[in-house]
Amino acid sequence: MPIVYLHMIQQIKGREKTTSWMLLGVGIVFKFLTIPYFQIPLILGSLLMAYYYLQCGYKEWPSAFKQSSPLLRWVGLSLSFSSLALLYKLMYWPWAGIFCFIAFFLVLSAFMLLRKKQGEAYYKELSQATILFLIITFACVAIPRNALIHLQHWKDPKMADLTIKYLNNPGDSSAVQQYNTYQRE
Repeated sequence: MPIVYLHMIQQIKGREKTTSWMLLGVGIVFKFLTIPYFQIPLILGSLLMAYYYLQCGYKEWPSAFKQSSPLLRWVGLSLSFSSLALLYKLMYWPWAGIFCFIAFFLVLSAFMLLRKKQGEAYYKELSQATILFLIITFACVAIPRNALIHLQHWKDPKMADLTIKYLNNPGDSSAVQQYNTYQRE
């Protein structure tokens, strides 16, 4: 069985960007359609995307553009951080708002630094990815968690309200009990 997994990992190598966006998209669709185990593609896609952009910032971009620049590392680090912030926001994990806010300013600073390097060879490719992540992180900051929960549970508003109550009061045993009871029904 481990040989099969090794073969799958070798097939993904070189296609991390496409695979991560595909897994992230499938995870988001599964989440909002409330399909069980939506977490698996969502987490794998975000982690693979974070790995891809971190690797690009430190290895691929400097060798592809034949120059090593702290700016390339900064762009890779900020895009990697913002993909993890997206994961936090979509999974309703604690501190997601602060994480997304920091990611937004990291990507914004990377974009502003890239604007100063318009003549460089890497400007066009990196600015497109940076603009995309700037929009994504801004949406993560702007859209409140309660709106995402209501969007996810659009068929069942009571479940949305119980989920919000459960997430806002994790120590409240009655909220946890109501949430678990309604979820079993």
